[in-house]
Amino acid sequence: MENQLQKKEKTLLTFLQEGITREGKVDINAIDKVGLGIELKRFKDDKGAIKYGELIKIPNESRLPAMAERDLRGTITSVVVALTLSFETMNLKRGMTPFQTVDLAEAIVDSAGEDQLAIEDVLLFIQKLTRGEYGELYESMDAVKFMHLFNRYRDERWEAGIKIRDEKHEEFKRMGDGNEYARKHVRDASPFGQYMEHLRNKVQAKNDEIKENKKYQ
Repeated sequence: MENQLQKKEKTLLTFLQEGITREGKVDINAIDKVGLGIELKRFKDDKGAIKYGELIKIPNESRLPAMAERDLRGTITSVVVALTLSFETMNLKRGMTPFQTVDLAEAIVDSAGEDQLAIEDVLLFIQKLTRGEYGELYESMDAVKFMHLFNRYRDERWEAGIKIRDEKHEEFKRMGDGNEYARKHVRDASPFGQYMEHLRNKVQAKNDEIKENKKYQ
């Protein structure tokens, strides 16, 4: 009974951490891959499409930037485990060395603050990648290729976030004042409110960049 309870309480992160030895090395054979896949299904619908609305609900303190602030080494190592597991799944002829994998994991964690990535994002992208949803890998992988494809996922995530924001805005407008919606959710401390504030700031930054570029055209 106790073991069953422990399984129910596992998260994607704890599944990955099982692949970290006491010496801090990676042992993907220790990972419950079936359990990891089942836990990941919480963020997908019946057809396998990502439920971005569920990703938005992840609290900021459970995302990579906050995790890195608390435990940088543990966060990077968890990402290394996820990457190592994916590369083994892809059965690449020209894969990445352990050192290169660590360097890639650091790059992912370093850039996570740009759009508040979670470990769930990394795993969902990896699953799409290994299933060929981003095209042929030509039997090789390196950091540049990985980040290029990962950025495609992040763009998809960004567009989904905008769509969710607009749908929520329209829903609130049907109920009342759209401005009240903005005031409520931009200052909301919930994961959704925090995500909307981050989204609003990113949109504003992009608009400012476009305006600045137009000055020199």
